[in-house]
Amino acid sequence: MYLPVIILNLNNFDVIQDLIKSIEKNTQDNYNFVFVDQGSTDGSLDYLKEIVERDSNHQLIQLPYNVGTTQGWNIAIRYIRQFNPQYYCFINSDMTVEENWLPPLINCMERHPKCGIVSNRLCDPGNKKFIQNDGADVKNPCHYKMGFNTDFEFKAF
Repeated sequence: MYLPVIILNLNNFDVIQDLIKSIEKNTQDNYNFVFVDQGSTDGSLDYLKEIVERDSNHQLIQLPYNVGTTQGWNIAIRYIRQFNPQYYCFINSDMTVEENWLPPLINCMERHPKCGIVSNRLCDPGNKKFIQNDGADVKNPCHYKMGFNTDFEFKAF
């Protein structure tokens, strides 16, 4: 399976290295990076170029200026549609992932073929019991808001 991991970048040299390292360490699935750089000048563009030069399966889309998050992701989607991916993975450059982060997301999509999107839980790296975000609020009565939740349990609908 071809799985593009789309990452937007705009002068994120201070955080994107940690994301890349965590994905490389904690992802066993067949994935490739699709970077969308939006005119970075802090050295992060050079870092992304090195990654793409090391592995030609990764792609870099270079934009001359910041087009914003939505437009940046749309540009990446239009590019990767030619490869006919079954799924797309969007991740912010200031995140990191842990072991086994991707299979539960893919499994949820496969168990629920009418599902259009799944999201992971975002926890504070210094205190995993502090939930910063657990997905979009879609008026679900089971939706958890930001805060401490010691008994949180993921349940796929």
